[in-house]
Amino acid sequence: MNKYDIELDLTNRNSLSVLLKHIKKNSTVLEFGPANGRLTRYLKNELECSVYAVEIDEKAASNLEQFCEKLIVGDIESYAWVEKFKDIKFDTIVFADVLEHLYAPDKVLVQCKEFLKEEGNILVSLPNIAHNAIVMELLSDKFSYSQTGLLDNTHIRFFTNSSFLELAQSCGLFCSYEGGIYARASETEFGYAYENFEMGYVLQKREFGEVYQFLYALKKNPVDEKVSDFDAMYKKEKTLGIAKLYVDVGDGFCEENSIEIKNPQKKKSLEFDVSEFEGIKGLRFDPFDAMVCLELHTISLVFDDESTKNIVPVSHNSCYANLDVDYFLTDDSHYICVLDEEMQSCVKKVVIVCDYKHIGAKAVNEIERFSSSQSHELSEMKSSNGWKFILFVRKVKRFFNA
Repeated sequence: MNKYDIELDLTNRNSLSVLLKHIKKNSTVLEFGPANGRLTRYLKNELECSVYAVEIDEKAASNLEQFCEKLIVGDIESYAWVEKFKDIKFDTIVFADVLEHLYAPDKVLVQCKEFLKEEGNILVSLPNIAHNAIVMELLSDKFSYSQTGLLDNTHIRFFTNSSFLELAQSCGLFCSYEGGIYARASETEFGYAYENFEMGYVLQKREFGEVYQFLYALKKNPVDEKVSDFDAMYKKEKTLGIAKLYVDVGDGFCEENSIEIKNPQKKKSLEFDVSEFEGIKGLRFDPFDAMVCLELHTISLVFDDESTKNIVPVSHNSCYANLDVDYFLTDDSHYICVLDEEMQSCVKKVVIVCDYKHIGAKAVNEIERFSSSQSHELSEMKSSNGWKFILFVRKVKRFFNA
């Protein structure tokens, strides 16, 4: 099985679902590196395109021929396709996570211009080597290759947004669209948390720091205006936020047994359907995936017979509390609850009522303000990681203000 054998997902925003919006029905498409043909099949069967393809993996290619007008099995950089397709002009040429696997992607792009119709597109997706997770990897004195992901062990070339645009320009290509697929550092294969790095707060402010993949549409002729959704998507993803409820059914808290709610700060109460879980022994409520100041009112269990019972957390990891507001100096905030034995098998819903007082940067400012006012706590705090972080934030602020 090819390591890139992944099903085509059109229900969520991902690189292929975005690139597909740039491909018109009944068009002529040249697809480089189609792997298992997840995109190829859709182009042929759903968009009724005439698809031509170049694939290096013989086993993967054996499943592609039925969807292609012509299929070349071989290395892109052997350029056998140049002779085979010399009489064809394409509406769209697709490099979906392919250019990073080539030794000289610029030469390939220059060659592709000759096969592109005057109004045609070259569509590109590629990984961001400057993702915050990679920066954290370097700060940890690591650069660990893996089977797939940002540091796929078959990647030869690495790109940032500016370096790819410079490469495209050097090839005489003009960018008509740019965008990105986002992933927080903790959501990547590296799993790093910002709180574990002194520079974590600064990294979260980087413009493209959480862009996992860059997306581009390139043309052979100058464009009047480039469409960019970086700013809109970045702000949306950064302010969205996620609350999670982890359910312990005997194996501890894990991602497999978790439920998330996006944009929790906009809701009056958070309702988690836990009816699929049996024998619930404990709950862990993570109110936000960034620093947060939170007033927790109630955690209620709703049972099969519609009766309810309020429970109280047995622990939490806030740095301190004031007037019922908990201050979390971490992007992994949580409350933990333990369920009595008689409750464990009949809970169908967990309802949490809370007020999000401050989140993200505003939470940092509030934590700094409040901690500075508590003179009697300073002697204890000055030796803590939390206080060191606050001092670091102050230094960063002074630097930028200067």
